Amino acid sequence: MRFSGSVSTAILVSMLAAAAKAAAGEADLVEQPWSVTGRVASIVGKSVTVDADGGGRIVADVRGGAPREGAWVRLSGREDAPSWKPLREREEVERLVLRLAGGTLKEKDSLQRRIREAGWAAFPVLIAHLDDARVYEKGRDVQNYMGLPERGPLPKPVLADVTVGEVCADLLGRMLIPRYRSPHERVFKPRGEMLVVRDWRAWWRKNHSKTLARVHKELEPLVDRYYKSGGDPQVIDDARRGLAAMLDQDVTLEGTAADQKLGAVLLTGDGVVWIDGLESWPSGYYKGGRDGRRLRVKGRLVEREDLPVFESPPAGGLQRSGVPVPAGTDLRKASRRFVLTKASWEDAPAP
Repeated sequence: MRFSGSVSTAILVSMLAAAAKAAAGEADLVEQPWSVTGRVASIVGKSVTVDADGGGRIVADVRGGAPREGAWVRLSGREDAPSWKPLREREEVERLVLRLAGGTLKEKDSLQRRIREAGWAAFPVLIAHLDDARVYEKGRDVQNYMGLPERGPLPKPVLADVTVGEVCADLLGRMLIPRYRSPHERVFKPRGEMLVVRDWRAWWRKNHSKTLARVHKELEPLVDRYYKSGGDPQVIDDARRGLAAMLDQDVTLEGTAADQKLGAVLLTGDGVVWIDGLESWPSGYYKGGRDGRRLRVKGRLVEREDLPVFESPPAGGLQRSGVPVPAGTDLRKASRRFVLTKASWEDAPAP
């Protein structure tokens, strides 16, 4: 197999090197043994186009037998001696997914089980079929019955055809949940799926070089957050920043000491952080207003929903103790605060 096409060999080699670096995280692969996996996008004569897992498109001429269109292959070798071979496991998953549009529901349940058993190898195939509009099941009740009150009439059923793409999305979500028993696990009415991925293709480009075991381990803190929040869906590919990105980790924060009515806090550039169990800073740490000592504080950052918030009463209404918020505010979200547990501190170094 050699590189060819309507562009120069040098450009194609550069394309291959870029995709290989993205897939393998290695440097200068053009002159080193390389390996890139991907799906055959098209075959025109002897020219085979492969969409690489790590991004990019590889074009090569195949001598002898060619892979079939849609098959998963591995391209490997050196610049002057490339080769390909089929990825049998992915081909098997592809065959199973293609069969999801036919047969009985019992047979389809068996197909789903076999797809799940393929593990990490099934992910790129399922992602490739997220837009598969073939019908998996006709007239399923897709009404959302989660989080309903214990009493009262049920909403009317909503019947719709379920597509193969929707089944693939469901399989991905179920396979992504770690086999992990959270110490915070409790019974409640969930408000949605445990783990949510908004863009599976972008997520796969970021995570394809990992193993499923590693991904599951990385997601365990989100499982904890799901149970601690009482069932809030956890968005995996949400670009959390600031304090939210440091939750459930041992951190070192710098900020200004201050005392509030409900306890001692650290005013940081990313927001207010409460010091667990500390009603006020020691004498001399805070003198009022913005006059507080600059500190470096170590501890574990957690989130709690225990601020005593309430909607502001109308003029002349009964006043309550706590933190007033505008009418219509989500009280549960407003009650959240960042807390440093097992905190220790020292003066921050001079800037």
